[in-house]
Amino acid sequence: MYASRPQLDGDIALAGLHQSALIKRDENGTPLIEAADLNDAVFSMGFLHAQERYFQMDLLRRKAAGELAELFGARAVEADKLARVHRFRARAREFVEQLPADQRTVLRHYVAGVNAGLRQLHARPFEYSLLLTAPAPWKEEDVLLVNMAMYLMLQVRNEPHPELIRQKLITQYDREFADFMQPSESEWDAPMAGHAGAPATAALPALLGKQLAIASAPHVDDLVADAGFGMSQPKESIIGSNSWAVSGRKGIDGHAILANDMHLPLQQPNTFYRVSFKTKGSSRIVAGVSIPGLPLLVAGSNGNIAWGLTNSNGDWSDLVRIPKEHLAAESRTVREMIAVKGGSAIPLDVQETQWGPVVASDAQAAYAMNWVAHHVEGNNLKLYGMMTEPSIDGALKIASHAGMAQMNMLIADAHGNAAWTIAGRIPQRTGFDGTEPVEWGNGVGWSGWLDTPDYPLLTTADHDYLWTANNRVLDGDALKKIGAGSSFALGVRAMRIQQVLAASKTMNEADMLAMQLDDVSLLMKRWDGLITQVIAGMPESEDKKVLKDTFAQWDGRAAADSAAYRVIRRFRDEVAGDLMTEALSKVLKSDPKLRWDMFAHNWELPLWQIVSRRPANMLPAGFASWDAYFQDALVRRVYGPYKKRFNGALSKAVWGEANMSDIRHPLSKGIPLLGSILDMPSSPMNGDSNVVLAQFMSFGPAMRLVVSPGHEQDAILTMPAGEAGNPLTPYFRKGHEEWRTGKPLPLLAGTPRYVLRLTPLN
Repeated sequence: MYASRPQLDGDIALAGLHQSALIKRDENGTPLIEAADLNDAVFSMGFLHAQERYFQMDLLRRKAAGELAELFGARAVEADKLARVHRFRARAREFVEQLPADQRTVLRHYVAGVNAGLRQLHARPFEYSLLLTAPAPWKEEDVLLVNMAMYLMLQVRNEPHPELIRQKLITQYDREFADFMQPSESEWDAPMAGHAGAPATAALPALLGKQLAIASAPHVDDLVADAGFGMSQPKESIIGSNSWAVSGRKGIDGHAILANDMHLPLQQPNTFYRVSFKTKGSSRIVAGVSIPGLPLLVAGSNGNIAWGLTNSNGDWSDLVRIPKEHLAAESRTVREMIAVKGGSAIPLDVQETQWGPVVASDAQAAYAMNWVAHHVEGNNLKLYGMMTEPSIDGALKIASHAGMAQMNMLIADAHGNAAWTIAGRIPQRTGFDGTEPVEWGNGVGWSGWLDTPDYPLLTTADHDYLWTANNRVLDGDALKKIGAGSSFALGVRAMRIQQVLAASKTMNEADMLAMQLDDVSLLMKRWDGLITQVIAGMPESEDKKVLKDTFAQWDGRAAADSAAYRVIRRFRDEVAGDLMTEALSKVLKSDPKLRWDMFAHNWELPLWQIVSRRPANMLPAGFASWDAYFQDALVRRVYGPYKKRFNGALSKAVWGEANMSDIRHPLSKGIPLLGSILDMPSSPMNGDSNVVLAQFMSFGPAMRLVVSPGHEQDAILTMPAGEAGNPLTPYFRKGHEEWRTGKPLPLLAGTPRYVLRLTPLN
């Protein structure tokens, strides 16, 4: 571990570098690269990525390629099979040869820097010593594999595909039932353009009444049980990132300001690596966050423009239905071999078609997955251009041709303007809407890619501010471009962001950071109202007094010290588990691998329709009234266990005990003794799935950026876990406490504490 630390000071001569470069790190390990040009800067970034994060890079390429079993043995085979179906290694090898000359040049410099950084370590990264293996050198195709890994992380794969989920609902029930479980809009929608949603008013599907038959025995949700004493956690409606930008009309001193907090699984080391560049002859510093393995900044500022990303949650893949009698003619079998550490290689036969690999089948048909990630157009380094692009117009062109997982991109400039668009290629659907599997051909399928003028676009020419939170941002024809089969997040986070922005006259960087830490729970207020009604209907007792006093004190926040929030959260999950499991019992019985939350990603919407309208034919069995059912759920199943555990002191059952941060190194899960060395300390956290501060245990903001282009000296960037991957690096965990407590750290590197000079070998 000691020998594999990165070199921080001194001089190193390296092949592949054209002129000398300096790497200046401050006390937190934040590097400033001073290089002759961007090629040498990218080389130096590759060097840093390898020195600090090579194992992390390796895992990303292996996840995409389906090569984890080569490191971890048989336990990783099933994960490899899921990824290997996409044959990303073969696609990356093919696509890299088709990159434009300028991108290929960037790629070559970066890869040379990565391998130079790996060679300069005095020992292999410590993870490989623990695994008794050696790291393989970095290849040009591996960069595209990291890009593909982001598709896998951010978008649907094949477990099962949403179009198959909808098809199952329609087949097992009917289309009315499927629309009820998967509504296209709701009262929580907060789009930037177009109409907001409205509460559902249609009659509840009659089929629901035929499915409900809940016994009065205690319900135990088996999806996830955390250490917080029975705190159940069904998969929440899409949780994730936030971004917003204010124009100069609302920003302090006429400046546009951008805020971006991308939410991902929290881990050590962090997904992102902060870095900044300065090239000879330029007075501007390019600063932001990178993903080790990619030669670019995914969010940041170059002095002229700043940009940030959130997952668009659009529909970027479709299933092509192939009748079984046509499958042989439409497909070919490709045998993939999965190498397994300590065992024999395992063959996997993949059926490839002209549209993509076959990912599912039933008695009548096979289903091939056509995914932007499978196309050369979806994999390039165009986003690299953001580091030098001077204008919003130029950035929009970059976004529309960037080969990356499709994201909401917000851009602000030094003139007080801001804009929103989609970054990543958008396919043109013809003859179908992408919500269900269909046969392609005869005018049905993807007919090409949208060009820049056809991309959806919103600007601050008409709005003082723009915002995204993985929600629906448009309607009508513009929305169709993103996909009718999109899985947008419940709009509650976007609604809260819009409320705060609308109420603010002017904003500065500190105001933006405060918004990123906002833990007001709009969603739970109606559940609080329901619980308050339940308490009012209880007979006078000590239990009623304790519950009444607890909820009288709730301030509407998902605060770590709140007992009321924890009770509300668990009550909602208990009721959801009851009603949704039984409402979907028919389809769940058809396949034991299915979970109820797969069929309604925004399950709050159908659930609240049942809860608020209380139809008599849906009352759970064993109860004389809905009031009796809700009271049983609250008192016996939620409050009862807390009462027993805390001797009646409900105030001790705080949310933070259930929502403890869980930020671990991948190896500490298998080697627990490493946890004290590698993992971040666990601590109670504010926030939850459906608040702006969207953090729950091992998921949360992997970065918080606030920046006004041209005023980077006032910008803020915090990240969990810090920069270092090796725990013996002097700045290991530096910056983590500021992230945890919401204190600002500067975007730009501070006073140099360590200086490393890279020189050309010749």
